[in-house]
Amino acid sequence: MKMHWLRYFPFRVEISPLLFVGAGILSLIIALITVSFQSIRAAVANPIDSLRMEWFKAFRLFIYTVTRCKYVRIRVAIL
Repeated sequence: MKMHWLRYFPFRVEISPLLFVGAGILSLIIALITVSFQSIRAAVANPIDSLRMEWFKAFRLFIYTVTRCKYVRIRVAIL
C-alpha cells in the first residue's frame, strides 16, 4: 500500500543481488587490509616507545582535566 505510487513511475531500475554481494566483498576486503596494516604496524613497533607514548598521553589528559574542570579547580584552590 505504501509503494502504490511507484506503480506509475516512468523510470524503473532493477537492482541485482550481485550488487549487494559485491558491496559486501568490497567491505570485507577494506576491513581486512585495514586490520592487517594495523597489526603489522603494531608488531614491528618498539614496545618501549608505545608505553612511553601511552604514559605521556595519559599525563597530558590528566593535566588537561585538572586545568579545565571547574570542580577540580575549586578543590585545588581550597587545598
